[in-house]
Amino acid sequence: MNEHIAPDSNKGLIYLMAITISAKFLLDTSVQIFSPFITIIAKGLGISIITMGQLISLRSLIGLIAPIFGTLADKVGHKIIMRLGLFLSGIGLLFIATGYHISIIILGMIIVGIGGSIYIPNLQAYLGMRLPHNQRARMIGIVEYSWALSGIIGVFLAGLLIAASNWQMPLIVLGIGLLIAGFISATLPRDISHISPSVSDSHLPKQNYWSHICAFFDLGNNAKSAWAAITANGLNFFAMVHIIIIYGGWLEMEYGLEAYQLGTVALIIGLFDWGASIIFSIIGDKFGRKQSVLFGVVGTVISYLLFPFLNLSLKLAVVSLVLIRFCFEFAILSNIILVLEQVPEQQGKILSLNMAGALIGITIAGFTGPWAYLSYGVWGLGPVSLIAALLSLGVLISIVQVPYPTTAV
Repeated sequence: MNEHIAPDSNKGLIYLMAITISAKFLLDTSVQIFSPFITIIAKGLGISIITMGQLISLRSLIGLIAPIFGTLADKVGHKIIMRLGLFLSGIGLLFIATGYHISIIILGMIIVGIGGSIYIPNLQAYLGMRLPHNQRARMIGIVEYSWALSGIIGVFLAGLLIAASNWQMPLIVLGIGLLIAGFISATLPRDISHISPSVSDSHLPKQNYWSHICAFFDLGNNAKSAWAAITANGLNFFAMVHIIIIYGGWLEMEYGLEAYQLGTVALIIGLFDWGASIIFSIIGDKFGRKQSVLFGVVGTVISYLLFPFLNLSLKLAVVSLVLIRFCFEFAILSNIILVLEQVPEQQGKILSLNMAGALIGITIAGFTGPWAYLSYGVWGLGPVSLIAALLSLGVLISIVQVPYPTTAV
């Protein structure tokens, strides 16, 4: 295989999907591993759950630099930035796993935050440019199987590794795997750019610093709708992570679950994530973009409303989690396509801004989730997420518009 695999060939498409799903599987596992094992990792590092939540927030906060790399990727190519993201993620995980001082752990979290935040939006933009409009939802939905598979397989195996060895071993394995994925990704097909040479930076007049900043956040004629879609996405991420970040601690403290049992719960949640991804990949191109997002968000509203009332037994607690994640996954997958088409000529930038919006939500939830649970139990989780989901629903209904679809190159 070489860099110039024809994008329209079945062989080339299968290879592209196999490499991107595998790399994203490793990255998604490295993201998901902290929630179910938050108390175990915190104990291993000798810190409190709240401090661990703050470190996770730091990882997310650092990811706010993603739009800078999105704009850069629109110029130098998404594949280069994707590979950089994989390398940084691998190095950061090894720092966290092998660091015995808090300063090394913080540095590792910062590096992981940069790597993950620049890989995912550039992967989405890379695929969006290579796939025809009528296949985007199906193919991006298939790539997003990696998120579910990371729960079904990745986090489950991490639980077994922790039970058999220690909390560091899964991070070491993932770190090495991501470094290998960074090298293998060099064989992916080359980028396809929507940017015309006639409007490249070399042909534009020089601007002052303030003009560059204004231009960076300018999303064109559809800016109001685009920013609304980004805002709704951030609210959805906050609502979900406010609960999910502490679910491992919740199940351990209230139901006595151990590492391998928490891995099994992650497997069950992952199966429902996968189900949502499969359903989206089948019907996503047939449903309207906005209608799909609304369907998912309405589902999360119902799930957050029921959440505190289902804390009666372990089975019902797990049911509440899978309901949240199933509906969230469907909403987020739909949102990728909706955002992708808001400003098609600036896909790298808008998807990076969308990632930044999600990371703002995740960052805030990293502070609020553990504190809210330790202070108020499940009643500090469900109602807060419900309010955020209702706000997202209001923004989607009242502001977000569906632009006329464009055809991929």
